[in-house]
Formats: sequence, structure tokens, C-alpha cells
Amino acid sequence: MTKAQEIYRKQLLAIIHTHPFYKHAKANEAWGDFLSAWGAESCAKLGIKELINLIAVMDGKEHPKPKDSLFATRSQIYAIESIWQKVAKDTSERALIFFIKKVTKNLYLKVEHLKKKEASKVLIVLKKMENA
Repeated sequence: MTKAQEIYRKQLLAIIHTHPFYKHAKANEAWGDFLSAWGAESCAKLGIKELINLIAVMDGKEHPKPKDSLFATRSQIYAIESIWQKVAKDTSERALIFFIKKVTKNLYLKVEHLKKKEASKVLIVLKKMENA
């Protein structure tokens, strides 16, 4: 986290802790239940996006934004498939699935079912193969 991001995060925390909603919820011992919607026991464990989301809900917005999807993005999938076409001898999707299994230790039926972190690992390995 950059210095500017740290400062911004501290400002967001200050806004939350001085907000009338926070004071009311804390007085009624409901703050912990409210934070459980974000999967945290304390604001200190939340990131910048989650803090912004929390403030929006405290200000009366009805539904918080959903958390980012766990699955790989379209651009990650596209990058995996395009690099695979360049570096692989067998460019079939089946071969790619088995390559992904080798890297992630998980077998998927489709490339689209990859998780974001695993897609990042696969991309790193493919880029190393491309540069070799």
C-alpha cells in the first residue's frame, strides 16, 4: 500500500468512527453484527474499497456493492489462452486444462472455472515459458 493509500485509508477510518451511525450502533452493541456483513470483526481489517462501501451503507445506501468475483477475469482467460497458443505443442483446450492442473494442482472442466489467484499463477508460468 502506498503512502497516499495509507493516508486515505486512515481518513476513511476516521470518517467511520465519527459517523453518527457508528456511535448509535456502538451504543446499542450492534456494531459487530453490522460489520459481520463485510466478514470482519473490526474496521481495521477492511480494505479501502470495503471502507468506502461501508460508509455508503452508513449514509443510507440500501445495498453494498458485492465483493469481487472469485473467478478469473475475461482478460486473464484471454491472456492464458493466447499465450498457450504461442508456447504449446498441443494447443487443444484439453491440453491446456491438464497444464493448468499441473500448475494449480486442481482439475477444472473449463478454463473459465479458474480462480483469480490460480489464473495469475498460470499466467506467470506461461510468460516464463514464452520468454524462455
